[in-house]
Amino acid sequence: MNPNRRQVLQSIAGSTAIGAGLSQIATPSAAKDTSHQKENLSITRLSGQEAKQLRTELLPTGPVKTVRQKIQSDGFSAEIEEHTIAAKITNEDTDEQWSALRLGFSYTKKTTENKDHGAILYVHKKDDVVSVRGISHHEGESVKVHEARGSVSSVTTSDDGDVSTYTVPVVEGGDS
Repeated sequence: MNPNRRQVLQSIAGSTAIGAGLSQIATPSAAKDTSHQKENLSITRLSGQEAKQLRTELLPTGPVKTVRQKIQSDGFSAEIEEHTIAAKITNEDTDEQWSALRLGFSYTKKTTENKDHGAILYVHKKDDVVSVRGISHHEGESVKVHEARGSVSSVTTSDDGDVSTYTVPVVEGGDS
């Protein structure tokens, strides 16, 4: 299903409003219908060795590397140690479980303008499948959403043909 503009913007608004929170990390797909908000989700934040193990497992996968490269090519740098959150999510109604990782980025290019730049990457792992969504935005420009899906295996490759990119135009930084 292709997301419509409203669904993508709702997802992005939720991502930026929550910031370092865990609520957005729980949703398996921001471009889908927002019926997930009715589900009873339990989110357990991982720390220490568990978080490091999940990062080590997911970051080298093809889909994650491909989406991460797309964000980095836009002037951002991943901050793995400083801005990564790992969690286990359980749907209490169905006992369905998955792992999630949220990775923050910083803007690395020099700028003389006083504009905001932001990027974030979400990774969901269920069984042996990884779903990845990267969102980046430069104030005054369109929002970019990159999505990829593939195997957990780090030998799996994901080229640009495996990534869906949505560009969401905004006016006046999205205020209109």
